[in-house]
Amino acid sequence: MANKKKAVVRREWTATEVHKLKGMAKKKAGVDKIARALKRTVAATAVKASSLGISLDTR
Repeated sequence: MANKKKAVVRREWTATEVHKLKGMAKKKAGVDKIARALKRTVAATAVKASSLGISLDTR
């Protein structure tokens, strides 16, 4: 059997998700907690925060 790779599905960031990301970052929530709340990966959350110039608590 051929080893099939799962197709990568990319979702655009909505204004609501960005607002929630900013709010949680301001409250110093960890990147893990923010990612879970947004149903995003930790890496995707960190990259988006970086592109917005937001510092995240990585502990």
